[in-house]
Amino acid sequence: MNVRQWRWGGLHAVCQRLETRWWWQILNVFVIAAALLWAAWFTQDMHRYVHILFPLTLFITFLAFFRRYGALACTVAVIYLLHVINQKKIQATTDPLMAIDLVSYRQAADLTSYIDPRIAMAVLVLVLAVVWAIVSQRSRGAWRWRVAALLPFLFAILLQSGWVPAIEQPVKGMLRDKLALYATSWDPAGSLRVNSLLGHLWFTAETINVPERGDAPIPFYRSRSMPSPVADQSALPLDVYLVLCEACWGPEQALQQTPLKHLLKQGFQARTVYSPEYGGNTANAEFEMLAGLPARKLGGVVYTNFGVVMRKDAATLPRELQAQKYETYALHNFRAVFWKRNIVYPKFGFEHLTFLEDMAWRGEGWPDDALLFDTAWQRVERKTAANRFFFMLTVHTHGSYAEDQDRGHGDYTQRLDQTMRQMAAFVEKIRAYNRQAKRRALFVVFGDHKPSLPRWFYEEGVLDRNMFSQTGSSESDFRFVATFTPEQRRRLQSVPLLAWSDDPAFDLSGWLDSLHEKPFYCVSAGLANRLLKPTSDFYAAVQNFCQSDQMKEFLFTEKMFTRELFSAEVYADRLFE
Repeated sequence: MNVRQWRWGGLHAVCQRLETRWWWQILNVFVIAAALLWAAWFTQDMHRYVHILFPLTLFITFLAFFRRYGALACTVAVIYLLHVINQKKIQATTDPLMAIDLVSYRQAADLTSYIDPRIAMAVLVLVLAVVWAIVSQRSRGAWRWRVAALLPFLFAILLQSGWVPAIEQPVKGMLRDKLALYATSWDPAGSLRVNSLLGHLWFTAETINVPERGDAPIPFYRSRSMPSPVADQSALPLDVYLVLCEACWGPEQALQQTPLKHLLKQGFQARTVYSPEYGGNTANAEFEMLAGLPARKLGGVVYTNFGVVMRKDAATLPRELQAQKYETYALHNFRAVFWKRNIVYPKFGFEHLTFLEDMAWRGEGWPDDALLFDTAWQRVERKTAANRFFFMLTVHTHGSYAEDQDRGHGDYTQRLDQTMRQMAAFVEKIRAYNRQAKRRALFVVFGDHKPSLPRWFYEEGVLDRNMFSQTGSSESDFRFVATFTPEQRRRLQSVPLLAWSDDPAFDLSGWLDSLHEKPFYCVSAGLANRLLKPTSDFYAAVQNFCQSDQMKEFLFTEKMFTRELFSAEVYADRLFE
């Protein structure tokens, strides 16, 4: 036996003797508890002592596979990795990490632009912790102890499965009433504050539960008390261009001083509307515009959470237009699998899909929007006597932005100017084409959300200090507060809506006035009531609500989702089996 083996054997013998001492066992408990508390404190994720329940459950789960300190290392590494990812997502979008974000592997593969050195380091720490736990693994206790260690985790999964409501409701009631831990699906930031990150991830796992419709009539549909406006009556074929402009924004009173001036020179009129998002989650913005429903009710990213389980003939604006003989097109110069659009769009009623894979793009970064407009022009030139609905999504202005150029705003403005020039040129081609082909056009362009420029917005006074919990000298220093007032939401989520039509009979200005300072689903209803003959009960009810004083009072509050308004039954009726 060499010296190293002798020393290791002696140390192992000492450890075995210590394992039999009661005070050593108590010391281990204190060390483990202290480490879990330190991890929660270090990640700023422990606002109340009850939050220790979630890392403790994770630690016990790892005990089923590793010895105590291997399990502890893995627990701390997981907590740190989730914390870093959560901070990155909040910085980019103001929304915290959701449970579905951890299981959508295709989405993660496409979000590589958000990876930074901290995330890479956290992944490395987790890998090293698992390797060390495996290498240091020796004999374990009986298999029954391993099964017992898994029971808390399995019980937590069972509670969120919805399979045993007789157990689920009392337990969640106890968590709510005794421990003040509860889900707030309409307010993810509030959920993070109330439940801590691990608790928030557990609660948001229920967002994948599909809304179900009851047998009784849906009260919301009975609210159709105002007559639908006169729909389009012209005999000339109509082409509708609904353009989601990625991160397109400008100060409401100074659009002429922004790249949006290129559309204003083309005769576009502008108003302000409200996006459901800030800085990201484009899919929720387009969901509201296409489905006419508030995205926040379902929680997380709607396409990612529910795209697979939506029914094949979901009732949306393009579906209802298709039923009235419109040809429906969706075009986007980015990957088809991003936000699961390749799954969602056919269910929403789009007959013709075109994504980046169908375009001649071989570059890197966010693709040039000229690809989108050139491809759309090829579709426009196809001769047809039918009305057409084009849904087009730009992408070149997607964040992040080079901070050394006026805190990111310079880079953003340069890209936005390029896209606006390309869009204006496309509109001019449509003008000339319509005169020759005897067709009409309605262009509706909306910014899906503000760009993620928190430092610039703060220093320029667009967003006030009370909206941030932390500021600094660089973009990464800024953190938003956990919750916003309705007025702060209006400032954070206001975006431009621009429209143009070559139909002299259409009161475009009056139509836009009816949508000013309304959320996206009201714009969807405005389009439906303009284009559909007749309008469906659903869209008539949404239009009625959007024109009421009740909408102004309830906007950005949980009052939106009562039994009488946007209940789960409405979502089930429109989107699910």
